[in-house]
Amino acid sequence: MFRFIDVEDQIKESIIEAFNDCYIKIPDYELSIKAVKAQSKITFDGKTIEIEYKNKCDIFYLLGMFLSQSNLKEFEHIRENKRIGAMVDNSRNAVLKVSTVKELIKKLAVLGYNYLELYTEDTYEVEDNPYFGYLRGRFSASEIQEIDAYALKFGIELVPCIQTLAHLNQIFRWRVYSDIHDVNDIMLAGEQKTYELIDKMFLTLSKNFTSRKANIGMDEAHLVGLGKFLDKNGYKNRFEILNKHVERVIQIADKYGFELSMWSDMYFRLAFNGAYFSDQGISKDIVDKVPKGINLIYWDYYSLESKKYSIMVDNHKLFNNKFSFASGAWNWIGFAPGNKFAIATFEASLKVMREKGVDDCMLTLWGDNGAECSLFATLPALCSFSSMVLNNNNQDNIIKVLSGLNLEQFMSVDFANQIGNQKELDLNYSAKYQLYNDYLVGQFDSIVDDSDQVYAQNIAKLKEVLKAAPSKYQYIFQNQLNLLELLAVKYNMGVRTRSLYKKNDKKGLKKLCDDYSLILSRLEKFYQSFSKQWYAENKGNGFEVQDIRLGGLMQRTKAVRQRILDYCSGNIDKIEELEEDILDYFGNKENFKDKNFRFNNWAHTASPNNI
Repeated sequence: MFRFIDVEDQIKESIIEAFNDCYIKIPDYELSIKAVKAQSKITFDGKTIEIEYKNKCDIFYLLGMFLSQSNLKEFEHIRENKRIGAMVDNSRNAVLKVSTVKELIKKLAVLGYNYLELYTEDTYEVEDNPYFGYLRGRFSASEIQEIDAYALKFGIELVPCIQTLAHLNQIFRWRVYSDIHDVNDIMLAGEQKTYELIDKMFLTLSKNFTSRKANIGMDEAHLVGLGKFLDKNGYKNRFEILNKHVERVIQIADKYGFELSMWSDMYFRLAFNGAYFSDQGISKDIVDKVPKGINLIYWDYYSLESKKYSIMVDNHKLFNNKFSFASGAWNWIGFAPGNKFAIATFEASLKVMREKGVDDCMLTLWGDNGAECSLFATLPALCSFSSMVLNNNNQDNIIKVLSGLNLEQFMSVDFANQIGNQKELDLNYSAKYQLYNDYLVGQFDSIVDDSDQVYAQNIAKLKEVLKAAPSKYQYIFQNQLNLLELLAVKYNMGVRTRSLYKKNDKKGLKKLCDDYSLILSRLEKFYQSFSKQWYAENKGNGFEVQDIRLGGLMQRTKAVRQRILDYCSGNIDKIEELEEDILDYFGNKENFKDKNFRFNNWAHTASPNNI
């Protein structure tokens, strides 16, 4: 370990904690650290490492940059003065364990991130609101305080990221919130009880977070003013409804000293008939109506064309508001992430942000439809994002320090979403829809292609990575391997079953039941590894949904196998579902020709019937 020279004990302890489980031997060099008001930099003369830091978090980043190099005689690196953050979702059934958030904080510090947003719709305690986050595994006040204190050890600002308009569907199942419900997942704007709850939110945040920044959401409130608000007030200009609501929230936040940011899409959607992107430029009339005391966040997780980002940055510059940019880690597409696609979007977007002087960039890690993906399966995206924002080209080296694997090896966590004749940057959610596509109903059977060879190749590659993976992360790769081996049999099972049935090949159907038995065996193995992954990273709340889904698939597999055997033995004369021909999912429009199919909804995948 380093020989510390005049380094305060607290910083010394944080350095040891940040790097003690990294996959690198700490060199026996002198290490001198001092605070400065100027730029943060590290220098090495072959004997002594000197760090000058402006912000505490820079210490860990600069050391990480140094330790990830090899055979150095001299070294110097200056940290660019950028604000770079990550936002992690705790609202789609998975609430991270405190120990998991701490592990993430250490990694973010080494990667150069200086803030972390905890996205909590209702999954945090709010004073005098026992039903807010009830039974959802919400963070307690003491847990947030513990995370906040830990983040401060590494110079990371823990920022609350909440919702104050839409995305609050879970609270509206409780009758105590019926008076503030507009429509769908949207709060009732203009209602005094709404602002009383929001006041309690900010009171709670003020007590538990050191930061006085807050992200208040306000995104995707597409139906604002069209539910109970409409019944009470008649139709009102929806732009004005949003603005008045934002102004009320700003007033409440001001009382507690918070500086606010919000996603910018609603202003664009209300201006451009529901569209976020527009190359028309936003009118001065709209720009002048947006409250001045709020920062806007331009988010785009999808685009691969730099021109689109350039247009949208120019549109945001028309506002009289500060703004930042948010990209996405593509961990919200089911059981496996899309790191490769995420990195391609970074290459398109972050070049534009650099050229246009956008110095605050955030990577979002959402958990849509169940949060099945491991948080740490996004390490390739986390490393690549920070390397591009900070312009250090160090992602290949730093991921090895953090995980013991190189970038290419770690990217194997993407394999389950790579199928058939997929093009290089096609992205789909195949692992999710292939897993839950029903054997007999088969609504996605029309888009099943020949993936046997792809699965065989990827299984072989992943087995090699698993051998090389340190024990700390083996649970992630083991789960992905179990998923691949399950999908290799399951993905086209409906197609094979229907084909044999249509040929009245009872001998073939009976033999196919061996594969149904194999699916059950592999499904149980996958369930065990997925359960291990979930409980390693998340609280228990929310896993009941996974039990229902995977348990339902197990039972369905048994039931279908038995029906096939009953048909083969003559106990039943037909299988009704297989009598029906499968139609093209896209209505014969060939939308799937590029394999770019994105669908992540368990209920709509498992059955076209009402769940």
